[in-house]
Amino acid sequence: MQATAPAPASPLQTRRIQSPNRLMLRRFAKEKTAVFGLAVIVFFALVAVFAPLLTP
Repeated sequence: MQATAPAPASPLQTRRIQSPNRLMLRRFAKEKTAVFGLAVIVFFALVAVFAPLLTP
């Protein structure tokens, strides 16, 4: 005697649970002005770090 399981009607759909950090990054990336502001801050930080190399 063999028992077989019936085939599922539809494949199981799994939802990927996103972390709060990933949700925050996704929302932040949608705001173009916020991304531009972050780029400006990073630029100034890099200039400050490498200032001794940039000055004569």
